[in-house]
Amino acid sequence: VLSRALLRGFISSVGLVMIINSMISEFKLDKILKDLPVHYHTPFQKILFLLEYAPNNYHGPTTALSLSCILILIMTKTVKKKLMSRYRWVVFVPDILLLIIGTIFLSIKYRFKHNYSISTVGDFNTKGLDKLLNPLSSENRGLIPQLLSPGFITAMLGFFESTTASKSLGSSYDLAISSNRELVALGSMNLFSSVLGSLPAFGGYGRSKINAFSGAQTVMSGAFMGLLVLLTIRFLLPMIHYIPVCVLSVVTTMVGILSLIHI
Repeated sequence: VLSRALLRGFISSVGLVMIINSMISEFKLDKILKDLPVHYHTPFQKILFLLEYAPNNYHGPTTALSLSCILILIMTKTVKKKLMSRYRWVVFVPDILLLIIGTIFLSIKYRFKHNYSISTVGDFNTKGLDKLLNPLSSENRGLIPQLLSPGFITAMLGFFESTTASKSLGSSYDLAISSNRELVALGSMNLFSSVLGSLPAFGGYGRSKINAFSGAQTVMSGAFMGLLVLLTIRFLLPMIHYIPVCVLSVVTTMVGILSLIHI
């Protein structure tokens, strides 16, 4: 059902939307966008917003940091591509992770938020993460009629995105992909995560592409990634507090750019 033309069109549009959304944080225009009486929802509306407000309202330090990080990532990707033919181990150098770690230490040392007004991730509310919930309790059963239609749409769109990502990356890396197994895995995962009160989760193209760029070779990379996320939440939240938001947006922008280049 998913032809090559449809896959390429979907992935290119996803990459373009990622770039447009990230630019708002890279120029630090989030507050302006939120406070405007007019809502900008679609990518085209956000392009109009950027054209109208970015030239006179961009934040200098945030924009400079974003541009610097983009140039660093482009340079490291170019160097890695040239060296991979001679040194295969170069592909395992986590340039994105090293960039984030470096900006964390710079953010702490130079106090980006206080001295330059560069937005950082800040604190997380971790209350309730250790409790199990009953999604079919008497209180929640009354919400089923309201959530049935949007839940079905969310499941279909999520499955479509996951299938698109898996088929695209599967063809690029010569992997055997089964849409049936993909559907069973997504359903089982979301049924289990519902008792923890989590949001619906799917295999997004952006995250999968980052995983592939990092040198992952097997599906166990997803399990290790989840484990590292849990360990990070448990032990490293004080460090995440200092990550500049624009740097995370730069990573998303790079994934979008590389998605468009490799279409």
